Amino acid sequence: MRNIIKGVIYGVFSICPGLSGGMLALKLGDYYRIISIINNKKYSKKEIFYLSSILIGFIIGSILFSNLINYLYIKYYAFFNIFVLLVTIYLVTNFAFKSKITNVELFLLLILSVFIGLLMCNLKLPNTNLIILFIISGFIFSFSKVIPGFSGTSIFINIGFYKYLLNFFSNPLIFFDNVFLWSLFMIVFLISTILLIRIVSIQDKFFEYCVIVIMLVNIFMMLIK
Repeated sequence: MRNIIKGVIYGVFSICPGLSGGMLALKLGDYYRIISIINNKKYSKKEIFYLSSILIGFIIGSILFSNLINYLYIKYYAFFNIFVLLVTIYLVTNFAFKSKITNVELFLLLILSVFIGLLMCNLKLPNTNLIILFIISGFIFSFSKVIPGFSGTSIFINIGFYKYLLNFFSNPLIFFDNVFLWSLFMIVFLISTILLIRIVSIQDKFFEYCVIVIMLVNIFMMLIK
């Protein structure tokens, strides 16, 4: 039951603009465990039950709270962003201290994050073909689930995919309204997720840098909006 509840929270974090379910999983100690289990081709019953509990909770959280998240984001935009900002600052600060990043390294990562943030805020896909939009969004959704700190929802808002994602979680049966596009999205998501999991299993200093930069970019984008 505990893992299902954590899965629900991860699901809610994953559909909140600016928040990252992966970063929370890293904080709560589930991230590396999940990555390790998936990379291991032999699964015990305990591991299968653990992953299933997290996944069930994630699906429940994403579906049940999608309408509420959308309502709060639109109705209480300023308060919503302040809450997300405070949570993000706490998570990145906690991770930076645990990673033992030096002040010089943190300053350089901050400069890099500001530069990337400026580029991300101007990211638009005007008049994009829906097929291309769903393919790109499949990659982004994969990154947001595997890479801690990466908030795909923030990018989805900029490129115009967030409304499709919320509609899907609000009513999963919408899948049958356009089977081709949603199947394409899911195939891209699954393939890129498998590849990314192989990459992030290498836990080194560069990975820690990437996580901190991604989190700082999220903070910067929220501050200038």
